[in-house]
Amino acid sequence: MKGFMKWMEEKFVPVAGKIGSQRHLAAIRDGFVGIMPIVLAGTFVVLLNNTIGVWIPAIGNILGPINGNVWWGTLAILGLLVTFSIGYNLAKSYGEDGLVAGLVSVAAFITTLPQAHGDAGWGYIHWGFLNAGGIFTGMIVAIIGTEIYVKLTKRGLIIKMPDTVPPLE
Repeated sequence: MKGFMKWMEEKFVPVAGKIGSQRHLAAIRDGFVGIMPIVLAGTFVVLLNNTIGVWIPAIGNILGPINGNVWWGTLAILGLLVTFSIGYNLAKSYGEDGLVAGLVSVAAFITTLPQAHGDAGWGYIHWGFLNAGGIFTGMIVAIIGTEIYVKLTKRGLIIKMPDTVPPLE
């Protein structure tokens, strides 16, 4: 056992440290950590619906609509939350404005989603693309969108506002 621990300390830990400090992987890690309270809230209401709602239908009828709204605000938009959070954290690692990068990431993510032509007309986005099914696409789009944003701002592509406009910070 001591030989295994020594091998782990000498060979595995340095490699894991280098991988863990890689900017994009750290942004993905921090992005998921940032939305963890929202994920926990969503999973808690799903748990309530599937336990209390099934065992005690009267309480389930009361809690169901409330928990459904909480689910829509948490797990149903998980792809959007991950996209924003990863873009925000990646921009912060470059020392850029995280809010703008997060918004650019979400806008780019929505741009990549297929739009349906339903009764509501053109521009309807199915919720199935915004939940956990869209996480992988959101991660890729957040990284690419933020990288483009950072490259453009480092080259001086900044919109200058007149002095009458108050600063963001």
